[in-house]
Amino acid sequence: MAIELDVSGFLVFQGSRSGKFTSTISFQFFKRLMGMFAFCSIAACSSVGSKLPPLPDFGPHPYILGTGDKLQIHLYGIEGLSGGAAVGGSAQSSSASDASEYTVSDTGKIGVPLIGEVQATGLTVAQLKQDITEKLASSYIKDPKVGVEVMTYRPFFIFGEVNHPGSYPYATNLNVLSAIATAGGYTYRAEEKFAVIERKINGKAVKGKVETSTPVSPDDIIRIPERFF
Repeated sequence: MAIELDVSGFLVFQGSRSGKFTSTISFQFFKRLMGMFAFCSIAACSSVGSKLPPLPDFGPHPYILGTGDKLQIHLYGIEGLSGGAAVGGSAQSSSASDASEYTVSDTGKIGVPLIGEVQATGLTVAQLKQDITEKLASSYIKDPKVGVEVMTYRPFFIFGEVNHPGSYPYATNLNVLSAIATAGGYTYRAEEKFAVIERKINGKAVKGKVETSTPVSPDDIIRIPERFF
């Protein structure tokens, strides 16, 4: 097929497999058509999530307890009352430290000796410690000494172009690149310049684009997009 530009500014297409034909279109229309084709080609090459805004950065913040966290609570000087607790769960005794591990339950509470259930979800470790101390002081114990520490954090989740997607235990100082390594590294199709994180901020799910150096939080959902050429 031959394409010619005639003196009037029109493109003339000539020729076919079975015979001859002539078709004429405006050169300006042809330029617009090619521009649309180029735009669609570039858009198709963009990785999923590349148009998302950056994830809001609220800077360093204390760890907030949630369902599934495993805690160890020490009630110093009160023999036989220390325990480990999971937020909302049962206690298990630790012979080495005379402490039980508690798991925060689905209701967001833990059961503490002498004072019963205490809300844990939504509090920092320091706030939970203060709450337990005040409840003990108002009920049974004079000047109680309480220690609270997180034994096991709730997990984060990673999906997309990693070799072993799924949920993994959170660890302090974890960032996106470390999370990718934990999940077996990138696949050959992965977009390695950024990732997408969905995170609950002030009770609302927020999704945004992040760099691989971005810190990860428990309950984060990390997605590694596919790279398009």
